[in-house]
Formats: sequence, C-alpha cells, structure tokens
Amino acid sequence: NARYIRMAMASLDLPAIDISDPEQVQDRIRLYFSYCAENDRRPQIVGLCNWLGISRNTLNTWKNGEYRSGTHSDIVKKAYGILEEMWVDYMQNGKISPPTAIFLAKNFFNYKDVADVVVTPNNPLQDMDTETARKRLIDSIPDEDDE
Repeated sequence: NARYIRMAMASLDLPAIDISDPEQVQDRIRLYFSYCAENDRRPQIVGLCNWLGISRNTLNTWKNGEYRSGTHSDIVKKAYGILEEMWVDYMQNGKISPPTAIFLAKNFFNYKDVADVVVTPNNPLQDMDTETARKRLIDSIPDEDDE
C-alpha cells in the first residue's frame, strides 16, 4: 500500500500548470508517462487527471472536442490512445484479469457488448396459390364445437 500511496501522492507537490496552454498540458502528460515508466507504475486516466490538476469530466470534454477542441482534443486523444494500447497489451499478455479488462474497456475506452439480431420475415403463405392459402386459413379457424 505504501508504494501505491507514494505514487498517487506524487501529483500533490507538482506546480500548477496553465491548463489553457496546450504545450503545458502536453508536457505534463509526457511527464506523467515518464514518471510511470521510471517507477514501474501502470498509467491510468485518473492518475493523468491528477497530474494535470483536472477532473475526469474536464479530460473527457477535451477528448470529445466539447471544450478546447482546437487545442486540446488531439493531445488528449493521443494520451487515451497510449492508455488503450497498453490496456490491449496487458490483456494479451495476461497482466490484468478479464473482469478488470472489461471494466476498463467499457468505462474508459467506450467499448460495448453488442449482439447483432437479424430478423428474417417468415410468411408461411408465401409460396401457396390463393385457393390453398384460403383453405389453410379456413382450416385454422376453430369450430364452435371445439371450444
């Protein structure tokens, strides 16, 4: 626990950056990834947000182009791309459990469980002549005696 606490607290002593400046944002993202590499830590979105001094919501608005789209969106998308690539590597090499991988995929990388449903119309009268169809329909109506 002490190791994880020390790593999480590393962002507390960082000087604030001007988050409106894309160069400072990009430099801080690089610093975060470098720190993770030097300390054998798996980078994560929450940690990245702490290093930037922003919330996950703010990071998502930048990534989705809802705010600062011309300056920050591409930078954040690249960071997400790196995190997603690492997530795939971790999965392929058995470094994270399948439930954890699924959680990360759905919550951070917008993956979804999708099932394709194909509906094929089935018309039992399609290949019958009119007289045969009429007879079949009449035969399917129950008699009053049957009730």
